[in-house]
Amino acid sequence: MDAANLKVSDPHLDWASLTVQASTECIVDALRRKVRGACRVKSSAPHNRGYAQAFELLDVVDDSLCMLEVGAAHGWNLVTATGTQPNAEVLEAVRLLAARGAAARATRLDSAIDIFGGDFDQLAGLVESAAKRPKNGAPVRSFEHWDSPTGRTLYVGSRAAAVRVRVYEKGLEQRSKGNADAPLDWVRLELQWRPAGARRTAALDFTPAEIWGAATWTADVARQLLHDDVQHVEGSPELTSFEQSYQWLCKSAAGVFQRAVARYGLDVVLGDMLGDSVDA
Repeated sequence: MDAANLKVSDPHLDWASLTVQASTECIVDALRRKVRGACRVKSSAPHNRGYAQAFELLDVVDDSLCMLEVGAAHGWNLVTATGTQPNAEVLEAVRLLAARGAAARATRLDSAIDIFGGDFDQLAGLVESAAKRPKNGAPVRSFEHWDSPTGRTLYVGSRAAAVRVRVYEKGLEQRSKGNADAPLDWVRLELQWRPAGARRTAALDFTPAEIWGAATWTADVARQLLHDDVQHVEGSPELTSFEQSYQWLCKSAAGVFQRAVARYGLDVVLGDMLGDSVDA
């Protein structure tokens, strides 16, 4: 297949599930600051087990922009953005909280590439071939082919896999939903990635194109379609809770600490911090 003749979109974030340790008020404030069109917040029922409360961020016509679920025993609050909403801005809000010292990580990120003028069979074959014969790593062994009146779909990777790709006839799907102008040669590739371990923290900073580097074979698919040097990206080591707290302390208190040392001297400041100083 000559990918050079296809009209290929830039990858975009199609789903984001993010966990963060911060108060409900702080998370809502960050979302309202970053998410375009956010007007109000309403209470909702949690979608996932273990969460005590849920809230939805709504736009001016009361369409949901994202969901926040809080109150789980493990202490992580869940932010979920799906579909065609401003998912990248939701991710940016969580990045803002992380920059302020909150522990944050990505538990699922989906990146989508839209292709116009291509043939479904050829595109599905490209993805299947890359998965079966990766240049590095183990081959994928789970493939599901689905045919329906709303179009054909290929799933590459098992439901439980960390990396799973779906190739489907997006134009036919949109026609079935009443979008009569949807091009019939519109094919979408969606990569679903559930990062683990150290990658959960590192993934917060991934671009939609970099998400395609989640596996060696998905990076190969992206290079063929995007003509870009997409690499299989390894995550940096994940910080422990102590290291995250220390990192936050250094960011938030460095200025005060420096002024205190200049005024009182290092020995006095260290004594105050360690509880060893005695008031005169």
